Amino acid sequence: MLRVALGGALGTLLRLAAGGALVLSAAPPGPLRLLALNTAGAGLLGWVLARRPVPARWLPALTTGLLGATTTFSTLVVQAGTLGHDAGLVAPGSARMTGPGLALVAGYLAVSVAAGLAALRAGRHLGTRTRTVRP
Repeated sequence: MLRVALGGALGTLLRLAAGGALVLSAAPPGPLRLLALNTAGAGLLGWVLARRPVPARWLPALTTGLLGATTTFSTLVVQAGTLGHDAGLVAPGSARMTGPGLALVAGYLAVSVAAGLAALRAGRHLGTRTRTVRP
């Protein structure tokens, strides 16, 4: 548990640093930055699961801890929830999103899940293909 907690602490710092670096660059707005970070993390997770680059006792620290904290569902939900509001797609005189706002949020979530699954599969494929056979 301590290894997972340490991995999680490092993953959180990595997400914060990556977000800061992406904010300072000419990167797209927040939801797209998060999509890129989550997709890259899912690909790396797939590679780690296929490759197993660390001893088994450290694998949870790397997967659940480090990568789990770097790519986070809660941040995805917050970004998706505010996306329609930030785009101004709310009903006049209320805080409720309009149909286009809800469609934007649903589309963002669908793309995020699809991109994450595709990256996970690609990472596993790369991890399997780059595995070296040792005598």
